[in-house]
Amino acid sequence: MSLKVICPGFGRTGTLSLKFALEQLGFSNCYHQRELFRHPEHANIWSGYADGNPPDWPALLANYQATTDWPSAYFWQQLIEFYPEAKVILTVRDSQSWIRSMTNTIFKACNLAFPPGATEPQTPDIESLQRSQLMAGKKIILDGTFHGRFRDTPDDRDHCITAYELHIEQVKHTVAAERLLVYQVTDGWGPLCEFLEVPTPDSPFPRTNGVEEFFQELGKPTDEVSAEQ
Repeated sequence: MSLKVICPGFGRTGTLSLKFALEQLGFSNCYHQRELFRHPEHANIWSGYADGNPPDWPALLANYQATTDWPSAYFWQQLIEFYPEAKVILTVRDSQSWIRSMTNTIFKACNLAFPPGATEPQTPDIESLQRSQLMAGKKIILDGTFHGRFRDTPDDRDHCITAYELHIEQVKHTVAAERLLVYQVTDGWGPLCEFLEVPTPDSPFPRTNGVEEFFQELGKPTDEVSAEQ
């Protein structure tokens, strides 16, 4: 099996909804960050790739036809070169909406696990496999993508927005126009199915992974969490 679709969009741009949509369209399986919960042994592999180990994409992604979200989004340039026939779907959303969602979900959880000054997860009773998952996320997302600036401060929020917008522009300028779809999941099936040249399903487009669902997935209380995606 070879990758047919690569989605380099950052997390909180509808990547989980797109995963379910792609799988419904026949591009199964789709590698999303949630795969690290199913295959925690992958965390050290991704961390090794981030450290410069030569990737073995056919081995790691042998059972997948698509990728979306981190950690694969961090390696998007390597993936689009290794799989030149794969189509590329860049998920986007308004920058202010995106940073609110990141702050309320991924960064909120990461600030709990890695308070200022912490280099190791500060999570009680953490198991070794869970630790490797958190360390992979720190290495690839917090440090690799946002250079350690993920706190809920105006300066860090502006820094993350700049990184997000620069990433979008880099993808647009790197991937050939005929190979790329810049896509908002709110647009539904139409542009996605046209780009992938597949029939449009009769069922509604999947919408999932709002803030509340994000914390339920982590087993955290949601009483103080905004319901905005």
